[in-house]
Amino acid sequence: MILYFSSTGNSKYIATLLGKRMSSDVVNLLPYIKENKQLVVDDPSTVIICLPVYICSIPTFLIKFLKTIKFTHAKNCYFIFTNGGYDGMAKFNARRICKAWKIKYKGSISIKMPNNYIVNNHYAQTTDEESLRRIQQAAKSIEGIADAITNLKKYKHRYVCLLEYLITIPFVPIYSKKKFLTKDFYTTDKCKGCSICEKKCPLNIIKMVDHKPVWVKDHCAHCMGCINNCPQKAIEYGDATKGHMRALDYIDYGWCSSKIPNNEFGFHEMIKLAGFDDIYEWVDTLNMFIHGTVSFANLSADGGNNAIEFTHYLINICAKLFDHLCCFFHLQFSISVSV
Repeated sequence: MILYFSSTGNSKYIATLLGKRMSSDVVNLLPYIKENKQLVVDDPSTVIICLPVYICSIPTFLIKFLKTIKFTHAKNCYFIFTNGGYDGMAKFNARRICKAWKIKYKGSISIKMPNNYIVNNHYAQTTDEESLRRIQQAAKSIEGIADAITNLKKYKHRYVCLLEYLITIPFVPIYSKKKFLTKDFYTTDKCKGCSICEKKCPLNIIKMVDHKPVWVKDHCAHCMGCINNCPQKAIEYGDATKGHMRALDYIDYGWCSSKIPNNEFGFHEMIKLAGFDDIYEWVDTLNMFIHGTVSFANLSADGGNNAIEFTHYLINICAKLFDHLCCFFHLQFSISVSV
């Protein structure tokens, strides 16, 4: 059985493809979360959980909900994380959740997908071309993932160093409190009052008032479900989202495979040797370093906010560099899935 939560379509896409490949039931967790309703699973088959990663972790509200699920017969569980390039300590979260369920944790699989967190200009957005390439690569990986899970292969996640834990564990609640604000959400004249945003909000923070959405609390999960699923693109977040592509623009992923010819961009052997999947990942890391450096240079302008963002960049960079150095010296601590 496959359980998934997806606000912008990434995890839903993976869960749907995997469900078709494995002829497995696929269950959307959003209705259970919105209604605060416990899910009881009697299916004895292997459990597969497809989730997004927010700021280096499984979202806090998802961790709380997942621990309430009751499995009566299941014995094994895999987690699949969709992310924009880094899944942080999600593996740590997954292990603890499986322990609460008293189910054997069989490992985590990380799949890089389009970055749909568009409300912060400090994060480099994936281009249309790169988004399509990631979707295409994810689709190609499904067969191997399905076969491995069917054979109960144990997946070993990348090595997470102690420094990542020490930085990330206190960092996540601080970042959430400082950054996951609703005050900058607003609707333009394009809004038709369809209420899709209200239906997509997992925490029921959006309420329709006079046929317009209103964010009734100061903080939310920043799941991006409202802004990425608005058919009119009528929801904005300050000035950060103006002109940005929405997940809705490519949410019907089926058409992507014809857009990018195979091997249009050749793989570089030295980059692969250093542990990068391909040239795009190398560019992503370089991009992250540049943006982090710029944030550091601007600390004096906006000390608190930039310090938090720079810490996030630092976590990403340290993890990636450590990971790739291990690969370069053939000290691989994990079995990875190419996506």
